[in-house]
Amino acid sequence: MTPNHLIVIANPNSKRWQHFHQDWLAFSAAHPAQPQLTLIPWADWLAAQGDLARWLAEHPPAYLRLESPG
Repeated sequence: MTPNHLIVIANPNSKRWQHFHQDWLAFSAAHPAQPQLTLIPWADWLAAQGDLARWLAEHPPAYLRLESPG
């Protein structure tokens, strides 16, 4: 089964995330059958001590994009 979900761990205020998100929105508008996108802020992920089980339990199989926090 191909995952239909993309989880991104990133700083929501970072330029990298903002550019990626704008590109994602533009690409999704042109290709409506895109995976669902979920942003997990670095602060939330760190508070969970790096345990993705909470997010993975809420979603079907997913791809994971991990952005540098700095």
